[in-house]
Amino acid sequence: MTAVPDESYQNIFHIRDHFTRFSYAKPSQSKSAKNAAMCLFNFCMIYGPPAVLHSDNRKEFVGKIVQEILNIWTNIKIVHGRPRNPRCQGLIEKGNNILQTKLGS
Repeated sequence: MTAVPDESYQNIFHIRDHFTRFSYAKPSQSKSAKNAAMCLFNFCMIYGPPAVLHSDNRKEFVGKIVQEILNIWTNIKIVHGRPRNPRCQGLIEKGNNILQTKLGS
């Protein structure tokens, strides 16, 4: 098994439960729809699919591959908010700040 250099992981996918404040973070090599879909798929396989998936409108989350994942679990409702809007994305933005602080220490 070949070790992957740390520099190749420059992104983190962060999923946060609005009710319990549970955070799930996974490093990624790129912000592609394929990597976003794999992160979402792994999360759903471990913890079960969410009832509502709240996402901003970034391209990696509205990609065709992510839509295919949502077709597997047809009971997931996807809600899109405005990117970087504190009213829509406040909980995840706060969680991102906490995650960034923890990773920096």
